[in-house]
Amino acid sequence: MKKIIYSVFLAGVLVFSACKSEKKEKVNVEQSKESIALTTTSFGVRGNCGMCKATIEKAATSVDGVAKATWNKNKKSIEVAFDAKKTDVNAVETAIANSGYDTEHKMGSLDAYKELPECCKYDHEMKMNQTGDTKTKDTH
Repeated sequence: MKKIIYSVFLAGVLVFSACKSEKKEKVNVEQSKESIALTTTSFGVRGNCGMCKATIEKAATSVDGVAKATWNKNKKSIEVAFDAKKTDVNAVETAIANSGYDTEHKMGSLDAYKELPECCKYDHEMKMNQTGDTKTKDTH
């Protein structure tokens, strides 16, 4: 009988210990996420509408190391926060260009551009800037 009581007690101690160390691991993971220094930059990206915004931001955040991406329709620019140890601006611009959108330094994939919805087919001469004074070339 003593062996059974001792075995139950020992099993309880092991379960309790396992739960305690699991919580410690989670805390350490959270602390390490907070200590990552992010680099923030912005650059021009052509686009027209809310659907463009969703596609551009999804492309940017698909890059490993990108924590946040926000495209501004009026300024035709994106602000990106990323871990410079995992990626760089070139990789983010490449991902956006591969989704069909021109950036300041890369031309968008023409095949991907052709697949964009009609409202997203932007003028390839559209100005990209940081001031919000978006200008488009009149093609009429």
